[in-house]
Amino acid sequence: MRISLIVVTTSLIFLLVFSSFIFVLIILRRLYKQYSEAKLTEQAQKVEKDILQAIGTNDRNTCMEVARKHQAKPKVLLKALITFVETFQGQERDLLRLIFDNSLKERLIKQTNSGSTLRRLRATRPFVLFSGPRDGPHIMQLLNDKPVIRLAAINALSRIPNTYALTYVFKAFEADPDPNQRAYLNVLYGLGDKIQSLIQQYLGKKLSVSKLCLLLELVGSIPLPKVYEDVLKFRNHPDKEVRVRVARVLGGLNVPLPEVIKALIKLTMDEAWEVKAQALKSLGILKSEDALDVLATAVFSPNWYCRLNAGNALSGMGAPGQRRLKEIAVQKADRYASEMAQMILEDTYQFK
Repeated sequence: MRISLIVVTTSLIFLLVFSSFIFVLIILRRLYKQYSEAKLTEQAQKVEKDILQAIGTNDRNTCMEVARKHQAKPKVLLKALITFVETFQGQERDLLRLIFDNSLKERLIKQTNSGSTLRRLRATRPFVLFSGPRDGPHIMQLLNDKPVIRLAAINALSRIPNTYALTYVFKAFEADPDPNQRAYLNVLYGLGDKIQSLIQQYLGKKLSVSKLCLLLELVGSIPLPKVYEDVLKFRNHPDKEVRVRVARVLGGLNVPLPEVIKALIKLTMDEAWEVKAQALKSLGILKSEDALDVLATAVFSPNWYCRLNAGNALSGMGAPGQRRLKEIAVQKADRYASEMAQMILEDTYQFK
């Protein structure tokens, strides 16, 4: 009994000492973390101050001195440079690139050549952000890497407002055997009308159906109305998906020119109902009275979506279109056309 009591007491003392030791370690770790964070913040502020002063002097030698002074603190320096390179343009960006080239570039090149995908991924974005025309071969190497590396490089290139950078984005898109449609759409959409000439150039190339559809989607979603003539060239494309995109884009561009209306009217006679339905919807967006007869006829289509889109298009064209809908609603030859017209008129509070 006495021995058991001693064992229990000893165990409790051990647990108390061990718990106290763990508690002290946790406190020390927290204090060290706070000290490290404070130190890093202090270093970051000093690095940022030196960079801003160097840029302010507009002196290349001063920038190179900053690079030599802080190259021993790569993480802090890189973070500051990335913050500034996404803020400044023109000459300031060139000076930031000079600091990068003389402090971190060689280190990041080694990392982008690493056998570790994670290390390459971490180094890709900063390297590309500070790249220049002379870095083309190395950028192409990244664009031919694994999909995750390739997308990281493309995202970084899209943040550089230079012609050479945008050219590399499109080269990567053309060469990509299986492009991530959503990722490319997100990147290219954000570039806006800066990529108009490149889209026109690549619409003239021989691309896969999926890539062609993506470019057509971009033309309509950005939108790029001046590219309508390039879009019209694909109105007779043998692939249905391309014709669907053409019909949708021509409406989205909102260019109610005679050649556009004529092309859409022809697409309403396409063999694929998906193309017809989209062309009817686009005609409604453009609100051309030249399409009234075509739209009224389409309300009698055997396809429900074609009837719906044609009816909605007529409804949106004001009095002339609504007059056609009322005529269709009271006719007895086609019950389905009549019901569609009545439904649309009721939805727009026009049917009496």
